[in-house]
Amino acid sequence: VLRLNPSLLLFVADAHLLQEEREAALQLYQKIGAMNYTESFIEAAMVRKRLIIDGIEGEALRTIYYEGVEDSVKSVFLQNKLLQQKESPFLQYLLAAVKERNGESFSAAMLYQTVLDSETGNDMKYFAAVRAATILYGKNEWERAKSLYWYAKNFAPTETMRDYLDERIELFDALSIELQ
Repeated sequence: VLRLNPSLLLFVADAHLLQEEREAALQLYQKIGAMNYTESFIEAAMVRKRLIIDGIEGEALRTIYYEGVEDSVKSVFLQNKLLQQKESPFLQYLLAAVKERNGESFSAAMLYQTVLDSETGNDMKYFAAVRAATILYGKNEWERAKSLYWYAKNFAPTETMRDYLDERIELFDALSIELQ
């Protein structure tokens, strides 16, 4: 069953983390990320691994994923965490995701771009660049979006993800020609 439904692995890993079994959770998150099942699973595993690595796991996992709180509450929670850990690109990434869901897309794009300038893992840089680019594309800022897709290619974890970025870049090239 776990081979066919990696979301079960994610729930099991989350359960380990909520029980403060960090090593077991970390191993499962790494396994999920290595499965290359879908981009969203790779991102979910990356985010949860960072919860462990940055030492903010239990409370953050419950608040962000399992308590059913409003995004405005999540935003305040993450902003308070950022006050405590000012240089945490991971918290900036999570706050950007919450702002994106709240419709604060420009603010989210700026936070994602802040993550790109930080010392963080390639996986987080990839997802931050793609998310920022997608937002900017929606705002008709095609050149900025295109440059972020080019940037993300440096960190794409799979060939499929690199192919996706190439398609997006080709789209922007076609748009540029069409608009001239």
